[in-house]
Amino acid sequence: MLATTATSPSVSSHPSNKRVWVFPTSSGTIRKRGTYQRFIIVCMTQQVSSITKRVLARQMAKKFGMSLRNAYTHTYIELNDSLIPSGIVEQDGVVPATRGPRVFQINGVPCFRLSKFGILVACSLDEIDIDKRMLLFAEYLETDSLWHQDPRKEELLSHLQAYPEFTLELLKRGVIEYLEGKADHPLSILPTRKRKGIFSS
Repeated sequence: MLATTATSPSVSSHPSNKRVWVFPTSSGTIRKRGTYQRFIIVCMTQQVSSITKRVLARQMAKKFGMSLRNAYTHTYIELNDSLIPSGIVEQDGVVPATRGPRVFQINGVPCFRLSKFGILVACSLDEIDIDKRMLLFAEYLETDSLWHQDPRKEELLSHLQAYPEFTLELLKRGVIEYLEGKADHPLSILPTRKRKGIFSS
């Protein structure tokens, strides 16, 4: 198993799982709020850059057949009460605003993107094509500053290429256990050979 240390890549303290309903409950169902949370995460994986709440709301309104006002309310709640506090989504700068609330005209409109942890969550969602999820996971391992030099990286990439469905399913279990506070890192569930050094058990 992967040994985790204080330098575990890009995932720090455990997020609160009280308002994160991305995955099915013990009965196998997904809460309505969880459906919205999953949709927001999927939308963010489809963006070349970060995205504003209003753009997300327009996509949610179209997807779920609701008014733009209601969609914006759901977007606001899921981001501010769940996805941002849990570390799945993070703010990524602002864009200028020439109208709307004065605070936005002064400070700009906040934009959001998936965090490193959010990318791992996205890799666990079946709504996203498996090739896209493989690419996201590979990019996570290749671009994260700590994983870039990690001796376990090539082994994980090899697992991913040889057994994509199995590896992503294990990753999903790791993400769930991390959200529930049962794992120190979402990737700790993935099997790798024991190695000597700071990453060995």
